[in-house]
Amino acid sequence: MFVRRSNYADAYSRIKMASLSGSCTVLIFVALDVDALCACKMLSTLMKHDFISHKIQPISGYQDLMNINQTVVLNNENLKFLILLNCGALIDLYQYLTPQDHVSIYVIDSHRPWNLDNAFSNTNIFVFDDGDIEEKLYEERKAYDALVEMGNLESEDSSNNSILIDEKESFSENENFEKKLNKKKHKLLLIDDKLENLESFEGIEDEEKRLYSTQLSLSHSIEYNSRKTTREKYNKYQKIISDYYDSGTWFGECISSQIYSLASDIGKEDNELLWLAVIGLTNQEMHRRMSYSKYLQLYSLFKDEVNRMNPLPISNTANIERTNGKTADDSSIKAKEEFRFMLFRHWSLYDSMLHSFYLGSKLKVWSEYGKKRLHKLFAKMGISLNQCHQIYTHMDMDLKKNLREKLDKFAPLYGLNNLVFPSFVRTFGFKCTLSASDVSYGLGALLETGKYQNGEYEFNKNRMSSEKDCDDKQENPLRDLWLSYFYDAFDALDNIDALCSSLKVAMELQKAIVRTGTSLIDKRAIRHLKAFRIAILKEGPDLHIFTHPFTLSKLALWISDAINEQEREQGRTRHLPFVIASLNERTNAYLLLGTSVSTSSPLDYIDNTSCGRNRFGLVFSQLAQASSARLRMDTFDAYCVEVFKSDLVGFLELLSTKAML
Repeated sequence: MFVRRSNYADAYSRIKMASLSGSCTVLIFVALDVDALCACKMLSTLMKHDFISHKIQPISGYQDLMNINQTVVLNNENLKFLILLNCGALIDLYQYLTPQDHVSIYVIDSHRPWNLDNAFSNTNIFVFDDGDIEEKLYEERKAYDALVEMGNLESEDSSNNSILIDEKESFSENENFEKKLNKKKHKLLLIDDKLENLESFEGIEDEEKRLYSTQLSLSHSIEYNSRKTTREKYNKYQKIISDYYDSGTWFGECISSQIYSLASDIGKEDNELLWLAVIGLTNQEMHRRMSYSKYLQLYSLFKDEVNRMNPLPISNTANIERTNGKTADDSSIKAKEEFRFMLFRHWSLYDSMLHSFYLGSKLKVWSEYGKKRLHKLFAKMGISLNQCHQIYTHMDMDLKKNLREKLDKFAPLYGLNNLVFPSFVRTFGFKCTLSASDVSYGLGALLETGKYQNGEYEFNKNRMSSEKDCDDKQENPLRDLWLSYFYDAFDALDNIDALCSSLKVAMELQKAIVRTGTSLIDKRAIRHLKAFRIAILKEGPDLHIFTHPFTLSKLALWISDAINEQEREQGRTRHLPFVIASLNERTNAYLLLGTSVSTSSPLDYIDNTSCGRNRFGLVFSQLAQASSARLRMDTFDAYCVEVFKSDLVGFLELLSTKAML
């Protein structure tokens, strides 16, 4: 069943009551993404304040979920609640978890579509509704309830008291066909016996016999029409449910925002929780996991919260932006329009603009022509390349002060009409000022590649050649690394020095993404098929980085934006989805990922209600059943699968014949 937003506090109070026993009653499953990380930190903070003993368990996929079920959940008498953060929405949870009957399962997930059994059935599964279920799934709920009431009509047909109708085709697949046929013949014999008795009965006239036969026939006709109507309704409701699932996968509201709603309801909101919620929201927008109109709606709500909890001082006479806080303990949050430049406060302005997703596609910076356009933009603004290559904090004060004005004047000449977006920044005393997007980049990089020390990724330092021979029966070495990265990112939320260090990781990661994307475009390694585009990564210095689904999705998004922008300038309006495969040398398999049609301009999808709908997960699942290709569908994002190296070519051939809507 689903929990309305107004009932979040009631659901949390149940956890508080169960915690009075003193044992560890709550187990929190956390997906390895920034939104789930922030939501986990928020929920853990609330539980610590209420002295609720809990355990945090990061998981990378469904296999982890089943493994933890066997080792921790199964036969655990003390366990009272399972909480799933950004995982579990798409599946029937009782196929993966076998808790005790008294255990309640809370699902707080932004993945869509919901598994309707979890949302509408009367079980111990409670999904937290962000408003979509109550407001948008009225027809689906009506259809689901109707189907539950109808039950399985195929099994009910054998018990209906009707005359024999030619249903041999529907019964022929049943082992008891002959038995059911004999029963119906027996019913006909009973009817014939009644008619014979009527003929022999003294005093019954022919008119009465005809009347009885007419009534009997009319009764059977009404029953047949009733069954036909019920069957039509059954098919109608089944289609509603099928259409809901077949529409693809997408994302709802970020779960960190939902946890903040919970904190507000129980009166525990503060600046720390607000900042975490803002980071989760920004991460969703950065990765196109929500429509821009939805982002603006939530931004407006959080802006009110920021202004309420961070009031401006009365004597705010100096209208000069400070690089850091006004005092050593200043940790205020402010709503502010941010450039769509990556980490520009901590990088050089040139690198920040060169490696940003938005400018990368608009200016075509992967080519020499695009870089010349960027140089011309700087020249028109009167900013020398020497200044551009300096760290932003070291640039001339006048240049920084007038940067927004100059960009507003000259950027539209290069098609850069949306260089800013509304966001938030926070000061950390005299140390630094970080925007929500800065933190999102840093945390994402930690989750994907680990720490960056002594000029190389921690990922590289832990590579062992023996791991290349691992198979399905062995523990996935990548999974162990990703779990360790989660704890690094979790600790960084409380450590500003670690958080600042993560920005270097994000810079190196973005360089690898742009470098690899540029190489694929220059080598013309992107094939254009009828239904989609495809690129395959087999080699390269950064190949190992793209074994993580989120890193590969960023590369796919960068390439897709670049190609779509080229086509837009050529007058093409229909853009194709993009498929990319990256070789994992450890497992001798390809990570295959399909993306929906993307856009680099927020105004292009501001009112798009189907923003982010991705049907590749559905297609991958269908092809896995129809082919002999060996696939592993273990991530919480259905559009990302792992295919054995020897099966990739055959699988892609099948995929190319499958029409994509």
